Parts: sequence; C-alpha cells; structure tokens
Amino acid sequence: MWLKVGAPASEAKAVFGPTVNKQLGLVRLDVGSLLFAPGSPWVIARTTDTTRLEASLFLARVSDFGQGEISWKRIASPDDQIVEIHVKGDELYYRTLKDAPRSKIMKLDLRKPQLALASEVIPAPANEVIEGINLGRDAILVALRQGQQVGLREYAYGSRTGRQLQLPAAGAVRIGTNDVDPYDPDPAHAHTDWLFSFSS
Repeated sequence: MWLKVGAPASEAKAVFGPTVNKQLGLVRLDVGSLLFAPGSPWVIARTTDTTRLEASLFLARVSDFGQGEISWKRIASPDDQIVEIHVKGDELYYRTLKDAPRSKIMKLDLRKPQLALASEVIPAPANEVIEGINLGRDAILVALRQGQQVGLREYAYGSRTGRQLQLPAAGAVRIGTNDVDPYDPDPAHAHTDWLFSFSS
C-alpha cells in the first residue's frame, strides 16, 4: 500500500500484489516487500513463497508512486538464486548462490537492469560461506562463516580482497540485512562505523 504522510487512511492505494499487477504473474502464495533507499530513485519489490530465500525482483521508479499505475519490470526470478539485496543510488548489490554455493556479491546498474550486465564485486570465498552483507559509505561489510565461527571482513568499494576485522573473541557475528532481518543500521549507506551483534 502507498499513502502520503499525513493523508487519511482512506487514500491508501495498493501498488503491488497478485490482484494489483496481474500482468506480472504473481500467485496467491507470493509474499512481497518493497525496498527503498534514501537518495535512490529506485524501489525494488521482492517476492517469495516463504519456503525459500531465492526471490523474484521487480523494479520501478520512486517518482511513479502517486502518479497512477506503476510500471513494474521483472529483473530476477527464483532461478537467479538471489537471496539478499541492497540498493545504493543507481546500484543494486545482491548476494547470489547461482554458480556459487558459498555465495558471491554482484552489482547491477539499475539504469540497465539486466542481470547479464551485472559485475562481480566480491567473489565466492574458498574456505568460508558469505552469510550476509551491509553497505556503508566507503565499504561493504561481509559476515563470513567458517564452521561455528562467523567473522567480519570489510571491502572498500572496488576491492576484491578486503581486510579482516578484529573481534573481541572467537564467536559468531550477525549483521542486520533487509532480507534476513528487517533492521538495517544504515539504510542511507552514509556512515563509516558498523553495528553488529556478537556471541561467543
């Protein structure tokens, strides 16, 4: 639903869903969510049937809201195995399992929203599994699992190697992501500090 802040609830309008966008081929079991990012002109609609993380993704412009019917464009299906997404400006960063059972991080220019044009920004690790990412102003934070331990690695934008971050002790880190956890500590990607939970 879309509603302008301060407007009465009666003016709320459905903007995405199987009964709203029949041309998209959504089904009754599809559960959708919308991802906005401050400063970005784009919104991503993400749907799953709740039995798997792999999602369908649809793209629209924020400026279309409140201007009549929204023109959604499908940019990914569950077969693309995208399990986590983040938007920064005109760029979509996503974690995928496709051809990478340990996960890899890709970047797509939303002005040319074809997955075939996406570039790999963080390769699949050799001995660890990528469990989640967050975007900051200058870098990408990555949670990496090896056995029972989950550590952190920071990748400056453009770096494919990154640097390991020191933790208080051996243990497991959890970072908030927009798909696994609704809490995103830096939705505008404007800060250089990181927030995470830790257990040892």
